[in-house]
Amino acid sequence: MAEFKFPCPRCSQHIQCDTGYAGTQINCPACQQPIVVPQATAVPPSPPRSMSPSPGQKLSVQSAAQRPAAKSRALRNVMVATTAVLLLAGLGLGGWYGYTKIVMHGRIGKLPSGLVALWSGDGNGRDSTGRNNATIPSGVTYAPAKVGQGFKLNGRGQGGAVPRIIVPDAPELNFDANQDFSITVWIKAQRAPTDMNVMDIIDKRIASGISAEPNGYELCLLNGRVTCQMRLQNFGMIGPDLRDGRFHLVAWTMNRNSTTGGNLYVDEAVVATFDPTPLQGTLVNTEPLRIGNHSAETLNCFFTGIIDEVGIYKRALSAEQIRAIYKAASAEKP
Repeated sequence: MAEFKFPCPRCSQHIQCDTGYAGTQINCPACQQPIVVPQATAVPPSPPRSMSPSPGQKLSVQSAAQRPAAKSRALRNVMVATTAVLLLAGLGLGGWYGYTKIVMHGRIGKLPSGLVALWSGDGNGRDSTGRNNATIPSGVTYAPAKVGQGFKLNGRGQGGAVPRIIVPDAPELNFDANQDFSITVWIKAQRAPTDMNVMDIIDKRIASGISAEPNGYELCLLNGRVTCQMRLQNFGMIGPDLRDGRFHLVAWTMNRNSTTGGNLYVDEAVVATFDPTPLQGTLVNTEPLRIGNHSAETLNCFFTGIIDEVGIYKRALSAEQIRAIYKAASAEKP
């Protein structure tokens, strides 16, 4: 599909997207105002412009030293705008097999539609969809990851500090009764002592100590093996020990009306399939979503290593889409 560029009619930010998004309402990533993607039109070559200013007009001329910096800033702004706009546009346009085209660190990539949150860990806690930014405490740093940078977590941290990445509760992060969903994340885990040998990746549950009944969802490593939990029911706990200091794609997909609808992936392979149909109830709660730390704050279940590209989807991704995510990021860096 052809691409074209257009300026935001409200703030003049330049935006690039596919022609198929024409007529779609989105929020400009720069000014956050609702705009409608216009129809693509052929742009004739611009005639040579005179360097003579019209009456009352001021002529601004950049020095040679200023031009590269200005060009770099402009390119950076367009890249950021393109990523956010195309992600947002894809949420409304993509179907079950649809994909959202994005620009990621200077390359064209694809993510399945239905994405409601994406934390890339590229030096900040921003959600690339523009909805739910994470709070990043001191003690959390950034390191080279599978795609760009990722969150570098050191367990309890130095001196007993407890760095917790927190995303405030929001509708996009909750799953109603029978709502399908998927979670994808790249991790590079290291061995570290934790309570119950649990190392949390994503946790959005109600939990007050070990005895409280969680109402929500959790994705973690148990003895190094990928595990998920819904309302005290654990699934997985098989597959390879991922505490090997290498990057792995971990994914959890849920088609909640299928007896084989629960699937856990490591890289592009299914390591566990389970029946989620007995757990059709709501997973909605008012707790925040936690990245790399447990909902019970008294427990040492902190992640040690790097967490990158945390994606939340309100749909069950297919095996083909998980493979596509794996291959796209693997092409970025071995």
